Amino acid sequence: MAAQVVFNEGGLCFTKAGEEDVLRVRLLNPDLTGQSLGEAFDAILAGDASYSPDDVPADVRAMTFQDLEGRELQAPVPPSYKCLNFHMHRAYAHAIKEGWLEEGAEGFEDYGSEGEYGLRSYLQASALAANIDAI
Repeated sequence: MAAQVVFNEGGLCFTKAGEEDVLRVRLLNPDLTGQSLGEAFDAILAGDASYSPDDVPADVRAMTFQDLEGRELQAPVPPSYKCLNFHMHRAYAHAIKEGWLEEGAEGFEDYGSEGEYGLRSYLQASALAANIDAI
């Protein structure tokens, strides 16, 4: 859950390296590097009366966000590459805006669509999302 919140806020994304057929975690927000997942769970779920720190296994609580860097995405159902690819592009743009990355950073190649059509679809969807964000 902690990683999901950071994912939703653009602090991490999933990238695909070269011909490799797996997605890997890419940490974008350097402020999270040393933060433990346990601390993140505690902060996110502080107001949830049903939450107990004992709900999170000790080995997971001890991990930091940096420990997630480069790990392969494990999912019970194959993920939607197009959705994760779209999120990666949005998170990349957010990371540049926040100063976490410089424009042109490597490792953010398109993996969820085909060529120019995919890029055009992404740009159209980004424009739509930008308009939705402004509402």
